[in-house]
Amino acid sequence: MKQTVLFFFLFTFLMSENSCRQKARQRLPDKKVQMANEYKVIYESFRKIAADSVEQNLNAFLKKYPDNYAGRSFFAWILFELGHMDSSLNAYKQLIVLAPQKAEGYAGAGAVYNTLNQNDSAENYLLHAIALRDSSPYTFLNLSVLYMKKNEPFKSFAFADSCLLKGDSLPSVLAGLSFVYNKQNEKEKSNEFYQRAVLMGLSDTVSFLNVLRGEMKIEDYYRKNFD
Repeated sequence: MKQTVLFFFLFTFLMSENSCRQKARQRLPDKKVQMANEYKVIYESFRKIAADSVEQNLNAFLKKYPDNYAGRSFFAWILFELGHMDSSLNAYKQLIVLAPQKAEGYAGAGAVYNTLNQNDSAENYLLHAIALRDSSPYTFLNLSVLYMKKNEPFKSFAFADSCLLKGDSLPSVLAGLSFVYNKQNEKEKSNEFYQRAVLMGLSDTVSFLNVLRGEMKIEDYYRKNFD
């Protein structure tokens, strides 16, 4: 009888202890879930706090999670937003090292080179992104701008058409196309895209008209008005 009672007590104790351990494990957040939650907080703070504060938070996040692709991509963009072009370029190249099969790092590096007017490097990286089947309208828009600068209108307009196919309802894309056509003296076409951009909700039209007049850089307008 005593053995039976002792066995029952021991069995109950072990079951209780195991249950407590399981509950403790359940209370501990999974590392991937914790990482995702931390990134979400930082991402959602964008445009709500100063961009340099977002940069600092992302820098701390990446020290903790160095292989987080979304975090590294966002970090590269924030550096671009802040005008830290060399640092942004390095961040996009780190993204390429992390995931060489993905187009995003090449597209980002190409966009930075495009902004720096390093046209050959911009072309190399942007075309590499296209070869990796990048579907972002902004990559095609960057190529259209690039070939505009290189005075190759046929290529510029061809990539403008491809850009339109992928983002015909985005005011940022339509504004970019207005800029491309305006710079190549296609004023009627430029105005058509400008009107469509306004219809789709283009913000700060006064500043964009300054872009078209050559009084403001288009990359400054984008940094100010688009995420």
